[in-house]
Amino acid sequence: MYGVHPYFMYKHKAGSWVGILYNLAAAQDWWIKNDQTNGLVNLQTVAVGGRVDLYIIMGSNPEQVQSKYLSLIGKPVLIPQWGLGWNQCRYGYRNLDVLKSVLNGYRSNKIPLDVMWSDIDYMKDYRNFIYDDEVAYKGLPDFINSLHS
Repeated sequence: MYGVHPYFMYKHKAGSWVGILYNLAAAQDWWIKNDQTNGLVNLQTVAVGGRVDLYIIMGSNPEQVQSKYLSLIGKPVLIPQWGLGWNQCRYGYRNLDVLKSVLNGYRSNKIPLDVMWSDIDYMKDYRNFIYDDEVAYKGLPDFINSLHS
């Protein structure tokens, strides 16, 4: 694992749960052996260097351990639903007609498309946040608005 902070949780005994947060950015290997005959878990790790932040988190149930874990690392960010769908992007969409053609290809072939990105082709003189609204992408706002109606 590279640059990962592994987190493990297990039931120690009735009413006792333990979480382990092992935060180390160095390259490392992990071996976890669960011996079901005696209920013991053997955890072994080797890292190439660095300093580790090791947290042992205890609680009476998994929710309590998880809550303490999140208080250490922060709550996860909710990803927008469209970000989980199919995103199409490439260099070479040189004008609005090409974008429309690609979009129509997805629709005519019944392929889902959640987001379509255009590389630097849309830019006017390669300036950030400025698109070529005079020639290549003239009518872009109207086209986008027509997709939402």
